[in-house]
Amino acid sequence: MENTSLEQFLKLPVLFEHFKEHQERDPKVSLLDFLAMHYWGQDLDDNDNARDNQLPFKK
Repeated sequence: MENTSLEQFLKLPVLFEHFKEHQERDPKVSLLDFLAMHYWGQDLDDNDNARDNQLPFKK
């Protein structure tokens, strides 16, 4: 199945769930910090690459 933009937007709940997971580990992580580490910079070496790849627009 082709990854369409609609399919990617349907993954938005995963983005917010994963953000909550990061906040549980470090409450100081803001949404902007989270987006920066996953989309615009170096992600943490936190052994959650499989989860990261479930985020919208990651693949």
